[in-house]
Amino acid sequence: MKNLEENNEADSAASDLHKRTLDRLPSLLSQMEFLAGLRCQNRYEHWGLARRYGAHEVTEAASSAHTRCCLQLLREEPTTLFDDVRAAASKANMTVTEFARRAWERRRELTPLILGGGSAEHLHWILFVLWKIAEHSPQSPDSDAWPHRLPAR
Repeated sequence: MKNLEENNEADSAASDLHKRTLDRLPSLLSQMEFLAGLRCQNRYEHWGLARRYGAHEVTEAASSAHTRCCLQLLREEPTTLFDDVRAAASKANMTVTEFARRAWERRRELTPLILGGGSAEHLHWILFVLWKIAEHSPQSPDSDAWPHRLPAR
């Protein structure tokens, strides 16, 4: 009976994608990496979701989620983004520098198909800056200080 209840929780590809996957990932960058991994040419593919909701619904849901994640990342404060990189790196068993460099190297893949008012250049610059900050930050896992605190406003 529990399986039947779980199946009824998600009533669309979008809510299923969020509830069962995206909400469980530790950071925006982790979510963007996951969504970029679903993209194949001009569509997004996920076998399980497509089987349940159809390929078109999966593309719509994943594309929309990818755009939302990107726009949210573009709006975040630098300190929040660096904390995001730390969380994603930890979950991926990578150093902060390795994770940030990988994000920079995958910048074109991480860029959503539909930018929704954002800019690919803006995203690429943010990923570049996060990588450079990571290169100069303490690598100690217990260090929670961002290396360049912004002045109080």
